[in-house]
Amino acid sequence: MKKNLNLNVEEIAWDDIKDDIKAANPALGAILEQFSPKLGFIRARYRYGDKILNQGVMHLPTLSGNTIPLSSLQVPERIRNKLSYSYVPLTFILNRSVEIFFESEQRVMPSKLLSSGVNFGLWEAFDPTPDDFVRKVWNISAGARTIFMLPKIADAIAHGRLKRHYGINTFAPKKLLDQHYVFYDLAHRISNEDAWYCDVLFFEGGWLEANENNLSSLKLHRYWLQEAWKQSYNCRTQMSYDVAWEIFSKEVSRRNWKPKPYIINTIKHLMAIGQGIFPGLAPVGDSNSSAPTNLIQHAYVNNYQIRHAPTIMCPHHLKTKEKPVYYSLALPTLLEFAPQSGNPRSYMADIRELKMMMDLLLSATKSDKVNYEFFHSEKDQYSEIELAKDIPKGDKNLLDYPKEFGKLGFADNSLFFHGCIRISLK
Repeated sequence: MKKNLNLNVEEIAWDDIKDDIKAANPALGAILEQFSPKLGFIRARYRYGDKILNQGVMHLPTLSGNTIPLSSLQVPERIRNKLSYSYVPLTFILNRSVEIFFESEQRVMPSKLLSSGVNFGLWEAFDPTPDDFVRKVWNISAGARTIFMLPKIADAIAHGRLKRHYGINTFAPKKLLDQHYVFYDLAHRISNEDAWYCDVLFFEGGWLEANENNLSSLKLHRYWLQEAWKQSYNCRTQMSYDVAWEIFSKEVSRRNWKPKPYIINTIKHLMAIGQGIFPGLAPVGDSNSSAPTNLIQHAYVNNYQIRHAPTIMCPHHLKTKEKPVYYSLALPTLLEFAPQSGNPRSYMADIRELKMMMDLLLSATKSDKVNYEFFHSEKDQYSEIELAKDIPKGDKNLLDYPKEFGKLGFADNSLFFHGCIRISLK
């Protein structure tokens, strides 16, 4: 085990890390155990919100709490050489989680939330290196980037109390996804002993050199190829969606409907969320896997003095009946975003049109595995859209927060509920 003096990384041998690997992923640990590896790893510890990959550039954490590019001359040449075999080295998440996302000036688009015991960098390990303009769209953060609290937290006086208590400098967030910057600042003001961190393990390049005469080596590469295949599911299902969409398009044309491109793209994204391909958004509950949520909630209840339940939302892939996910027209996270016209926007009109089109699609394709429910903060005069205040009746997870805060009201007037869809398994 060899620790670098400036970076929060260490070179580590199999015997020193094998128990942690087995605990996070017993299947991979068993394969590596058979391999009797002589190759080593580099373990890195990231604070919450640190960019592991920033616009396609790999970054390493420093002891001072920052990150620097792998190519920096501050990184010892020995480490640069061990990790430069790919622009995203093959990486194993030891604890917490990471988010893979795309980001523009106006929006954040989550692609995957990966938890402990999972590898990333698999595609990059087996595919040719893409062009620079393709690489630059990719980002990976320690913990969730697409994260926000449902209640509005933009009050200047209350935010001033938060700033004074924690010594943060971030302005009060005006948009939902601007809250991340405050959460990041809060997390980085905590002492190292209490800090949230995500440990990842970088495999040295030699691990990818398959030995056809070594059964354990072949088992390891077969495992990685299987994992890469699973993670490519969203790309491989595109043909099936195109066929289903053809059936739907015929039904739309037959009725002479002319839906807005924005609505069409949203429907496609909702279907992908329903298949677990892209994440929706869900309450984190009492888990600190995606962020230091306990710290954030305590700060806003005790110092900001928030009056609503401090429900924190972050990306979640639909997997079980017990945990639905959500999508909001007020927070478009879809990749194919069609800007609205210059006319004033009506979330109620959009959610009504969306519901009508979704009902037609589900009927035309005879899809019956996923349920889509439609909500809005305001009452619908036609009674087609349900009231947001009734959402917790079908999902108690939204009121799962530390009981020490007492009974706080549900933030049904959140901007997130201006045209909100609940997606659940039937």
